[in-house]
Amino acid sequence: MSIVAIDFETGGLDPSKHAIVSVGLVRLDSDIYMKVVDKLEIYILPDPSLIVEEQAAKINGYSREKWDQKKAITLKEAMLMIQAWLPPKPEMLAHNAGFDKGFMDAAQARTKYSLYLGHSWLCSMALFKACNVAFAWGHTKASLDFAARATGHWTQDYKRGDHGALDDALASAAIFRWCIHRMREGVAGQRELIL
Repeated sequence: MSIVAIDFETGGLDPSKHAIVSVGLVRLDSDIYMKVVDKLEIYILPDPSLIVEEQAAKINGYSREKWDQKKAITLKEAMLMIQAWLPPKPEMLAHNAGFDKGFMDAAQARTKYSLYLGHSWLCSMALFKACNVAFAWGHTKASLDFAARATGHWTQDYKRGDHGALDDALASAAIFRWCIHRMREGVAGQRELIL
């Protein structure tokens, strides 16, 4: 099974009216260590019929001039590039899976180009929350920023700057991997107690 972490940077929160401005993807090795084996970041020219809110642009650093410098491409070109890059039948992962899946579904509908990514996505935020309850870590938040710091992916003094899709996909993958390893350690410890 190949796990692929994905993150979209967008012009707002609603996939029906806000544009996608970038996407980051991270492929994990299928062994138990789930190391990063490949990465892809694509800057996307916003569809002119869709909105990029000023507040969203401040968060992700979008401007037409910057995207021109980054050689941004159309959404359809991005979908073709993603399709060529993806492994067969990937298990998709996102930190807020409902948000990212919603934008992927909208991109597929808009471009009429299906990537066949399935209906059920892994969610590093849900996993972090579940581990927090199971292991009584006492965390009150599960945002990407908080979870990435709590799991040691980002140091406490790490400055994010513009929210980058690839940085966020890497953080989601790291949170997921960290939680899975904590769960494996917990199960191993429980077996020792039972035996």
